[in-house]
Amino acid sequence: MVEGIFLEGLATSLLIGALLGLEREYSKKQEVVGLRTFALISLFGYLAVVISGVVNNNALVFIGFVFVAIFSVLLYTTSLTRTEKIGFTTSISVMLTYLLGLFVGFGWRVEAVFLGVVISIVLFSKERLHLVVEKLTQKEVGDLLEFLVLLGIIYPLLPASISIFGIAVPLLMIWGIIVLISVINFCVFIGTRYIPIQHKAELFGFLGGLINTQAIIEAMMNAYRQNKRMFQNVASGFILANTAMYLRNFILITIIAPATLFVLGLPVVLVLLTLVPFSRLFVLMKHKEARMRISSPFGVWPAAKLGLAILVVFVLLELSMGFSKDLLLLTAILGSLIYSLAVIVSLGSMVLNGSISVNQAALAFILANAASVVSNFFVLYATGGRDVAKKVDKPMIISVIVSLVGVLLSIAIFALA
Repeated sequence: MVEGIFLEGLATSLLIGALLGLEREYSKKQEVVGLRTFALISLFGYLAVVISGVVNNNALVFIGFVFVAIFSVLLYTTSLTRTEKIGFTTSISVMLTYLLGLFVGFGWRVEAVFLGVVISIVLFSKERLHLVVEKLTQKEVGDLLEFLVLLGIIYPLLPASISIFGIAVPLLMIWGIIVLISVINFCVFIGTRYIPIQHKAELFGFLGGLINTQAIIEAMMNAYRQNKRMFQNVASGFILANTAMYLRNFILITIIAPATLFVLGLPVVLVLLTLVPFSRLFVLMKHKEARMRISSPFGVWPAAKLGLAILVVFVLLELSMGFSKDLLLLTAILGSLIYSLAVIVSLGSMVLNGSISVNQAALAFILANAASVVSNFFVLYATGGRDVAKKVDKPMIISVIVSLVGVLLSIAIFALA
């Protein structure tokens, strides 16, 4: 009688191989190595482990790998003389399929399925990845490579924490947050490159606000100076950029300190319900195409600036907390006038370390965002958007009041619960 665990491994290995083979057959229209070949190669890897376990000798696993490697090399070399192109990617995929079969055989079935799906997505997204690369300039690619090199060099050297003025600063956690923010910025940054500019200033403002609110305000004002008919679009984009700032900061602080989710949920939802309808009150007008671009968020300097800002703000908030709660709030407000993201990350870290309570962090969070809204108005005025500021001042003031009322209600509700 065949054991169920054997049949389960058999089916898993076949399905993983079939998935990779299906992608190759569909994407490359290949007949030489397709669904059946990949499924059998994965099954071969699985059976090699099973038989090795029976005879108590893992030599068959290594012999099988050598055989598949030779097969992959032959596929690549023969493709050079054939009209049907197989390519090096397919050869590598064959070897990976065998390894995934080994994973299943050694009991790492969840890992094998996960890797199989990831590899299939990477293979299928070839054309889309090329489109992404084509949208990047040489400088932006260089900045991205600099950031990746920095990531690889600094991470192994960072201590878990250091002491500054007697304050334990979680360096490793701060670096992880920088990487998280950078990944989010990269996804949004690439997304903005696919936005058709005409009639899309609002969406551009929202996505740009997820990366750098002040930078996107400056970009929209540059476009506005070129085409005054974009008035309604820029006003709506300004509101949505600030909406995105609230949303981004809320997501970040809840990722760092999940306990803040419940207290901050109500005020943030109220802000969104206030700002989004106001942004839609501005009637879209036709306008000529205006060029708006967000600069690359990558590179050594942006990462260093963010890390240094978080470090300084974290220490200042911790020191202020040692004197009084009011000084903590004042520090959060003043810090957000310059760099709200550093304040939000520091508040989340302090909640996680137990330095401040969730309620203290929630109130400081709302005040920090309010201060950032004020700072964004300064940017709007400085870039020649005084007429736009007069159009959007009322909804922004209402959003600040609503957020303050919301957080106080939320704190009161949880205090009574």
